Amino acid sequence: MLKHVKRTLSGMLCLAMFMGVLSSCGGGNNNQSNSNPNTNSGASHSNNSSTSSLSGEYDLTQVNDRIYTLGHTGSPGSTNDFWAETFAGLVKEKSGGKMVIENYNSSQLGSDTSIAADVQAGAVDFQITSPAAIPTVVPESAIFDMPFLFDKVEDAREVLLNEDFFSTISDAFAKYDLKLFPFTDQGFRSITTNVEITGIDSFKGMALRTMNNQHHIAWFTALGVAATPLNTSEIYLALQQGMLNGQENPWSQCYDKGLYDVQKYITNSNHVLYVGCLYTGTKTWDTLSEVEQQILWDAATECVPIVQEHTDSYEYEMLDLLLEDYNMTFTDFDKIPGLRDTLREKTFDVAYQSISSAIGTEILNQFLITAGYEDQIP
Repeated sequence: MLKHVKRTLSGMLCLAMFMGVLSSCGGGNNNQSNSNPNTNSGASHSNNSSTSSLSGEYDLTQVNDRIYTLGHTGSPGSTNDFWAETFAGLVKEKSGGKMVIENYNSSQLGSDTSIAADVQAGAVDFQITSPAAIPTVVPESAIFDMPFLFDKVEDAREVLLNEDFFSTISDAFAKYDLKLFPFTDQGFRSITTNVEITGIDSFKGMALRTMNNQHHIAWFTALGVAATPLNTSEIYLALQQGMLNGQENPWSQCYDKGLYDVQKYITNSNHVLYVGCLYTGTKTWDTLSEVEQQILWDAATECVPIVQEHTDSYEYEMLDLLLEDYNMTFTDFDKIPGLRDTLREKTFDVAYQSISSAIGTEILNQFLITAGYEDQIP
């Protein structure tokens, strides 16, 4: 039903966006003047004669044999794990086998916040995570908690790849000793329920599991929802016992956690983009030669369209399974007149106030302007 059209469109999008990244980087054009990965600008590349564009060769005499560590909390087969393995493979290939990244999944190196602390200290070399998981590490990442900004993932990806915005958010990460690589995403978080959502009034009194995130709780509450923060491991039992009416997660997580047993309806609420970030610590980055830095930057940049395409395919594959094999019912928010606009109107100012109170307005306003919401900033 959904999968063939969506996957075709996503594949075309990924190709187009990847070509856009190459264009902005000046791939193959050594006349670019602002393309050094040592800076915090967006998807860019060095002009040093010992390095080259994505498809070129590197001076491997400047590359040391070294084993690196990469940690994340994703399970085997998850998008984070796919991303980690893809990144490691590209780095190994580009470095002629000299730079080897060992992927530690399933929280083997700790929680998201503890891995981030180890990356800052140089004890772990790379981490893949969502900014929503590290608000105490990089408070500015709270900008991604603004809800209902994007109806379609294509619009969100344009913002993530915006060079000026990426430069600003990179500077924010750098304040906390983290060198950020180009963003990708894992689609949207979406709501599942046991009661069909037919309009804005359906949210009133709904007991809904949310992340333990003060901004999410604030704007869900503005909809009349009884926002209930729970760890992922507690969701199934709470739904089974009737303590909750619904929850919110990406479609793949709904499948992975078996929530089809305790939820009837699944939606495309698309309330928050599930942003993915890959970074290293400045302590690790500063030990690298320019060629090694370039290899890492190029590999990370090449990962973006690959992970996007994987995300689109995987998320819709999971949705198909939930609908066809586990008999969940799809509630299409795009077919409920005015619902997305009303949700945005009721949550925008509340979310803005909550987030700006925590981090100020400068980077939040830039994010919103880039996303096309300049006229709605309070």
